[in-house]
Amino acid sequence: MSCVSGVEYAWEQLVIATGAEPILPPLPGHELSGVTVFKSETDMVCIEGYVERGIRNAVVVGAGAIGVELAQALGSKDITTHLVDMVDAVLPNLADPEMTAGAIKELEGSGVQLHLGRKVQSLEGTSEGTTSQNSLVADTVSAVLLDNDERLPAELVVFAVGMKPNVELFKDSGLNMERDGIVVDGGMRTNIKDVYAVGDCVSYFSGITGERSGGKLATNAVPMARVLADTLQGGRREYEGFFNGSATKAGSLYIGGTGLKEAEARSRYDTAVAYAEFTTAFPIMPTAKKVKLKLIAERSSGRILGGQVVSGEPVTDKVDQLTMAVQFGLTARQLLGFSYSSQPWQSFYPAHNLLVKAAESLVSELRADTPAENSA
Repeated sequence: MSCVSGVEYAWEQLVIATGAEPILPPLPGHELSGVTVFKSETDMVCIEGYVERGIRNAVVVGAGAIGVELAQALGSKDITTHLVDMVDAVLPNLADPEMTAGAIKELEGSGVQLHLGRKVQSLEGTSEGTTSQNSLVADTVSAVLLDNDERLPAELVVFAVGMKPNVELFKDSGLNMERDGIVVDGGMRTNIKDVYAVGDCVSYFSGITGERSGGKLATNAVPMARVLADTLQGGRREYEGFFNGSATKAGSLYIGGTGLKEAEARSRYDTAVAYAEFTTAFPIMPTAKKVKLKLIAERSSGRILGGQVVSGEPVTDKVDQLTMAVQFGLTARQLLGFSYSSQPWQSFYPAHNLLVKAAESLVSELRADTPAENSA
């Protein structure tokens, strides 16, 4: 039996899929009207309400994919929009700084005002007055104070700084939980018999390092659910872990990444990095746009640890190719044999392929005659 709000539900097998909720940091002023987070449809309706009310200034805190996309959307409504992040780059969890430098230019070109390497100290508010019954109306946000004492005017402040598992309901249940969620095995089983968990409420491992890793993405939740369905039918499939392939758009640029970023890889492995840059179609075609790829590999084995793509056209197909290489432990040498297609409107010349070219550079960097590479 499970008891919620006095109502009891009988179960033989219990699946927990309570997801995660956005983090609202307990900064001074976080309780002010006009301060919110952004994930659900309810959040969107709330933000739309402020836009329709004719606000003139907004601050988005967090320059990840959600923050970048929201800042652009608010800016497109002729709202002066500030984007704040404590890191000196945008999209820091998606790609490395040299791959997102163009996104900074795109955002600035669209009118979004960036405040990178800055922290929010507090939120300031002003009283909206009293109601007809003479009761005080809650204060509404009016400004954001940064750690360099800069004050940003704002009638709307949206925090997009991360997610936390929605597991408060189970804190005294006996479930094994880590900071990032409920601990499960490869079949999505918890430590309690016939209780399973999937999705953003789960704590799990990186499929690359074997260490506990953040992975609160829909593209991780779905394969978890597929594994669980197999488990419930008596199957033996196992979830392999997080690889975290994802993508977003900043202005005219599409940006995607997967696996480990360079700093993450270097903190664990002796690594090598290589790049390739072509166009998305034959250079003579009017639709041709630049596309750049970065590969990160373990030096001793040549194993691909991560990759990133920036292009004038959508990149999810290339991110998926990179994820497959990372997920199945392919090496730079093995990628040299990647069989690809070519067509003037859709790819670079047949003599070159973005992934193969980056792999060639990696093999050269890794000294292809090493024993580990020769055995790959």
